[in-house]
Amino acid sequence: MRRRTASLLLLAALAVLPAGAAAQSADDVYIMRHLEQQSGAGAGEDPGLSPAGKRQADRLATWFRDRPRAVFASTTRRAMETAGPLARRLGVPLETYDAADPDRLLDRVRRTRGVVLIVGHSNTVPDLIRRMGAIGPREIPHTRYGQIWRVPRRGGVAMESVLPFP
Repeated sequence: MRRRTASLLLLAALAVLPAGAAAQSADDVYIMRHLEQQSGAGAGEDPGLSPAGKRQADRLATWFRDRPRAVFASTTRRAMETAGPLARRLGVPLETYDAADPDRLLDRVRRTRGVVLIVGHSNTVPDLIRRMGAIGPREIPHTRYGQIWRVPRRGGVAMESVLPFP
């Protein structure tokens, strides 16, 4: 009876944790595509985030159980606007990287202890996950935003979560 009660309490506790928190480790790497970008006539060559994307970026910090020690974003405006509010809230620098040089980025990530977040693009996230030795998505549709993958540093399967806000 005690064992069953303890199991039910554990399940109840897990149910109230933020999405993805139960699976997090203090040494995980999280890789995500930037949040929803501007589109249409005013977006330009380097679009920033849409109003919805900016609201999502402001709430990104609430998703992590273990605070990232480092936050990396490609040099595009939309990636930096996705990662910037989290980096500011955590008091860590927003470190930019050249999306055309993934090996250099991953060398920097491997030298960083603790939780790391990388913000990339639909055409770079799958490659970064594979280069970390993990199995992840083959591609990310250009219309999908809000997915984040927890990638074990020792490889394995990248676990996908959908951020719990619209």
